Amino acid sequence: MDPEIDPADWADTPGSDRIVEVLLKDDPRPVCIQAWRGGNTAARAFYKLKTKYPDKYDKAFSKVVMYNIWYQYGAGSYIEKNHPKVTMLLSHKFLGTWAYGSQTFTHCFIANEVQNNHGPLGALYPQDYISEGDSPSFIYFLPNGLRSTEDPTYGGWGGRFYQVDGFDNVYRDNDKGSYTQWIEYINRDFQARMDWCVAGEYKGANHRPVVTIKGGLDRTVKSGETIVLEVDATDPDSVDVEALWERYSPMSDTEEMMYKQQFKNMLSMMPKCNIDWWQYKDAGTYDGMVRISGATVGSGTRKIEFEAPHVSKPETIHIVFEASDLGSPMLTSFARIIINVLPID
Repeated sequence: MDPEIDPADWADTPGSDRIVEVLLKDDPRPVCIQAWRGGNTAARAFYKLKTKYPDKYDKAFSKVVMYNIWYQYGAGSYIEKNHPKVTMLLSHKFLGTWAYGSQTFTHCFIANEVQNNHGPLGALYPQDYISEGDSPSFIYFLPNGLRSTEDPTYGGWGGRFYQVDGFDNVYRDNDKGSYTQWIEYINRDFQARMDWCVAGEYKGANHRPVVTIKGGLDRTVKSGETIVLEVDATDPDSVDVEALWERYSPMSDTEEMMYKQQFKNMLSMMPKCNIDWWQYKDAGTYDGMVRISGATVGSGTRKIEFEAPHVSKPETIHIVFEASDLGSPMLTSFARIIINVLPID
């Protein structure tokens, strides 16, 4: 159990004063706080705001989302108890996923794609493999189409959380799998960002596909209705045939021009984005799988359909769309469609 703390007699710090300043702004957007060690700075800021600005307290604290890598020094428990309007996310499962010693398979990745030939920022990367346990607290807030910041139980790059009994706004992470399933996507995104650091022009680096879900991301249907989801996915980059040939030619017995031309012809017939749909069962309340059928509508445009299951109470089904390009690194864009299924009257 974390020890009890009382920030009443603590001194203000530049950090705590900055938190107070941001929370007092007339800005409705969420305020995302990352606690990489203890949350003492936030605890002092929250105490000061509550005691000196009571008329602004509720509005300010309804905006706070605080992602905690462990609770250290008692601040987390203090905030849970004394500032219940703060949304508190507690991560334990970063161990074995992003913490030290977890991704030792990334030595070559860091050497080739980060530290060398990627500008002064890459050269400053201090470790020889990816291993920073605090990473999920930053990754959670990156926009990627998965909508995880709308509700911690949705799941995304920074893990998936469950609501703790007895609290309206306190969440704990579910399991390691809710982190590890995204590691490859995240590292590719990191690689692309390092390429952007040294690209002389836009086309000198790869970018994620652009995704548009037709009809919006939220649907409400009744049991038995047919649900049709349609998406348009386009790649803003041209296909680098030479780079792809270099990557895949070792699978051929020879690199003769005939085979290279066949490879080019094959690429010209392929869509620029590989598309997939899947049900994120753990994120929805419906305890079952739906049978998805799909068809190509046009170049880069796909649709699927399935029948809403029969339910006795309102349930949700989360369908994730992903589009991966043919670039290097291969980048993926996501979209999450949430289906609210109502029982028949």
